[in-house]
Amino acid sequence: MMTIFGESAVAPTVRRLIPLSPENRKAADLNAPLVHAKLKPRLREWSFRLTKLINGNEPVRVRLRGLYQIADEMTAVAAPYAVCKRGCSACCHMATMVSEPEAELMAADLGIKMRRPKKWPYFDPHTGVARAKRDEFADSFFGSHKPCTFLVNNECSIYEHRPLACRIHLNMAANAEPCEMDTGRETAMLDLRKLDDAYALIGLSTHLQDIREYFPHGRRK
Repeated sequence: MMTIFGESAVAPTVRRLIPLSPENRKAADLNAPLVHAKLKPRLREWSFRLTKLINGNEPVRVRLRGLYQIADEMTAVAAPYAVCKRGCSACCHMATMVSEPEAELMAADLGIKMRRPKKWPYFDPHTGVARAKRDEFADSFFGSHKPCTFLVNNECSIYEHRPLACRIHLNMAANAEPCEMDTGRETAMLDLRKLDDAYALIGLSTHLQDIREYFPHGRRK
């Protein structure tokens, strides 16, 4: 089950997920311990570096790039066990949540303008408290057939500058079916919540929005 919290005084919306197929569950159960064994020797080092980034005084952009480096190192170790490969763009059709500071970094690196969204699924402008508007995020995540604006010829056109959400998205199943969010599905993704936690602490922003809202025209200036 996945619960999407509604507005105050509105009961949470619960969406039933389609379970992994037996084939995909078997592959995920097999790959998980193998990946963990490969990552384990460096977990202490990565944790130390993440702590330094979180507590550092460098500009947010510098620390985000440091976070990217750690993410790339971790996923490089895990990638041989993932079904992800060039030419598969299933994940490029689901919502990709990006913080405002990260969107600013992407705009600077790509030399393009960033559009500031008029609304934020996780931010209440009246109270300043993060929240999710009922179904707003869920509807962009489940059943979305609109590809990322940076997807060109079925490939990412900003691969070197892709956001953290894309960098740590690794499918440990046997095929891409868990990534096809035509409806709510169980996933078999690598659990890298420590990177997500560091991302939130470094960015210090409750402004999160789908990448397509920041860059509706892709790389066009």
